[in-house]
Amino acid sequence: METSILSFSFDQSISIRTVIIDHEPWFVGKDVAAALGYVDTKQAIRDNCKRAKSLKELGASTRHPYQNQQLTLDPQTKLIPEPDVYRLISRSQLPSAERFETWVFEEVLPSIRKTGGYQAPAPAPTFEHINSADIAALEAIVHRIKYNFHYQDMAAHAIYSGIRRIYGLKHSVNNLPTCYFHDVLNLLAEVERVSRLFQGMALESEKRFFHRVLRPMLPFNEQEWQRHLDNEFSQIEAHHERTLSLIARYQPIN
Repeated sequence: METSILSFSFDQSISIRTVIIDHEPWFVGKDVAAALGYVDTKQAIRDNCKRAKSLKELGASTRHPYQNQQLTLDPQTKLIPEPDVYRLISRSQLPSAERFETWVFEEVLPSIRKTGGYQAPAPAPTFEHINSADIAALEAIVHRIKYNFHYQDMAAHAIYSGIRRIYGLKHSVNNLPTCYFHDVLNLLAEVERVSRLFQGMALESEKRFFHRVLRPMLPFNEQEWQRHLDNEFSQIEAHHERTLSLIARYQPIN
């Protein structure tokens, strides 16, 4: 029978030991029960764990997977399979029980089955952020774009929000990784182009309103004017497809 034992930590402080027997994980029952707040761990296992078995009953001879030495687990140590782990979780009164369940079933077990042992999630990659000159360049472009609109501050806010969403930035575009800087410049160039189209549409609509309504003092035909605006916006949307195609190339970094 092929066996090994792994020890790993929940919340970086609670040790949970797992014995891998013929590639299937068995958890040390008292470790799981203690982590879930059961004061009497033996009673919790008796009451809730229908398939608990001792090391001796399972015929397991456990060795650490990375060292050629016998571990000091008592042969009578009770091990529990996945269903019994879930039973302990479902009857726990700790607020952290749900988080423990997510950790076990979405991180630990898939990793064990994939690699034969538990692997902690790799640390998030670190990125060098854009410098002050890059930030000033972005601000200058956004400043130029917003003057195409009446609501200038709202336009600038919308642009920065869009950049944060596309590149997965939680707080500020100042945290943009350097590797994405030129991509953002290209994106803003497209935004500026479409914004100028929008400004041209707005100015043309004003002119038409002056010539068709104010100068002749004719009644305002709301339906006709709405058709005109719909047509203008359809042209803007067609131009905007190019911008959307650029955005689709990028995914959030976290």
